[in-house]
Amino acid sequence: MSSRMRRLAGVTIAALATTLATALPAHAINRVDCGDRSDFLYFEVDGANPCFANAGTIDVAIYGIGWMSTGNNEVSIKYRTVLGGPLWDSGRLAKWTAFDLGLASGAPSKKVHKIEQITIY
Repeated sequence: MSSRMRRLAGVTIAALATTLATALPAHAINRVDCGDRSDFLYFEVDGANPCFANAGTIDVAIYGIGWMSTGNNEVSIKYRTVLGGPLWDSGRLAKWTAFDLGLASGAPSKKVHKIEQITIY
């Protein structure tokens, strides 16, 4: 391979890498330790209480949910009310809002069986 072809190949690879690095969206959402903070997206579940921070979308499998608090986040969740049932979208939920997702009230028609996806805006 000639030096000119190697330079051209190097420039092409560098341009492609730059394009990919700038074109792909950053999904920085991640699970965090809740600590004493109330500004994270919070789920009260049997056993552990997961919290999430930062904007983006993440696929999850969260069962046994009692309460949820959006904290300082606008949030949407995709969930199933029963095993094998349709996937529902909550729509955009406002900051600083808490919800009983059905386990506390015992209302089977409102109960969330599983949260499958979380988006923080």
